[in-house]
Parts: sequence; structure tokens; C-alpha cells
Amino acid sequence: MEQQTPMPPESTPPTGAPMHPQKHAKWIIIGALLLAIVIATLVFLYVFRGPVPEIPAEPVEQEDIAPLLEPEINSLEEVADFTVGRPVPDISAVRSPGWRTVNEHVIGNPDARISLVEYTDFGNRFARLLHPELMALVERNQDVNWAYRHFPVEEIKQSYPASSISECVWFLMDDDTPTFFFQYVLENSGLNPQTETDAEYRLGAYAMGVPPDELNDCLSQPWVERVVKDHKRLGIVQGNVSVTPTFMFYDNLNGETRVVPGVDTIEYFERVIAEMMQRPVED
Repeated sequence: MEQQTPMPPESTPPTGAPMHPQKHAKWIIIGALLLAIVIATLVFLYVFRGPVPEIPAEPVEQEDIAPLLEPEINSLEEVADFTVGRPVPDISAVRSPGWRTVNEHVIGNPDARISLVEYTDFGNRFARLLHPELMALVERNQDVNWAYRHFPVEEIKQSYPASSISECVWFLMDDDTPTFFFQYVLENSGLNPQTETDAEYRLGAYAMGVPPDELNDCLSQPWVERVVKDHKRLGIVQGNVSVTPTFMFYDNLNGETRVVPGVDTIEYFERVIAEMMQRPVED
């Protein structure tokens, strides 16, 4: 007897048969919904996107931004115009630990109530303007002395060498006489710090009577670099110094400290000192 091939159930369309119209419409609707979601997402991202940063046509050169970082000031009169209205700084949260450190350079009355501690580098032309005024201040005011601490900056080629040479001037001339160190500071601060060699700073030492061979021998001693770095480390740890010059006013009787970042006039410094002198002294 001839066998007949069983037929599939009527509910199952034969292979290759076209899809039912209702199912075909369902997939069209699903696809349309997905497309609408994608389009809506793209529109949302476009409308609410953040501002697109502008890319400069050419890179910014250092000389273009330098005036903003370091204004062109060449006289104390310009300093006064630039800093007019500056308020006396509040008492700092940092308590004065005492102003003496390794190889401390202090001029003026060693027992003065107020120690004006300066952190600076030899390339700073603002400090150079103020240094003669500071010297005159400590000479006429026995309540104030001036301590100079090194804070060389990496960006200036001769910053560290100049500080090291000044230490050797102090050591070789007379390490018990601070005037030799401060004479070197007054005469050699603010020289061109971006020169390729430290020749200008060496000439300053020779002019004061330091023999070249003795200077070379001193600069080779490990203690010189250590002192310079210790001064800078002290400024960072104790005073959070980040700019030069920074002046820290220490009250040696009650431990209060006030910080003046940047340069200002000697009249402003005298206002700060006068206010500190009026503060009560702790028992």
C-alpha cells in the first residue's frame, strides 16, 4: 500500500509561506519604536550637551601669559599702585615655632619681638626693590629683625646656584657676621636669573673678596645644597609658601603669625608690625 506523507497541522504555515500580515505589522511597529528612541536620545544629547571648548588656532606662548603672572613693576611707586587697599592680614592658624633654623641669616636686633621672615629667590626683582627698605627698617626699629630664607624655584635656571653661592659668601667671609650675607643679597638679587651660567653671581662673590678656588671648594661641600633645600622645605611645611617673595611676620612673645604673600610697600609692613605690637602678650 502506498504511504501518504503526513501534512503539518493547519495552524502551522508551510515552509516558505509568507508571514501572517498581523505579525509583519507588529515587527514594523517595534522597529519604528526603536528608531524613535534612538532619534530622541540623539536629540537629547545634542540639546543638553556641555559647552564645547574652543581650540586655539596657535599654542599660547609663555611671553603672552607672563604679564598676568608677574606684572611689570620697576619701582616702589608702582608697587604702591599695584597693592593699594590691601588689608592687614589676619592672624594665621600656623603658630610661630620660632624663627631660628640651620644657617639662619638674621639682621637687626636678635631679641626683637617681631621677626620678619622672608622666603624668596635671587631672581625676584620685586624683592630687590624692597630689600634696601627692609634694611633701613631694622636699623631704625629695635622691635623688628629680618631673617632671609632661601626659596629657589625650579623654573629659574640660576635660582639654586645663586642661593648656594650666597651661603658660601657667608661661610667664607665670616660666618659670625650676617652683614656679609645681606650685602651679597642687596647687591645681587634681581640679576638675570635665566642666564646659562652662574657667572654673574660668582662675580658678585669675587667683588666681595671671595677667592675663586675657595668658592669652588665651598660649593662642592654637601652641606651647602642641604641648607638651601632645608630652608625651602621649612617654608613649605611651616608656612605653606608657594610664591616668592612671601613674608611671615612672627611674634616671638605670643607666637602669633601673619603671612603676606607677594611684595608690598614698607609702609604696609609697618602697619602690620604696629598692629601686631598692640596684641597682648601671653604669660
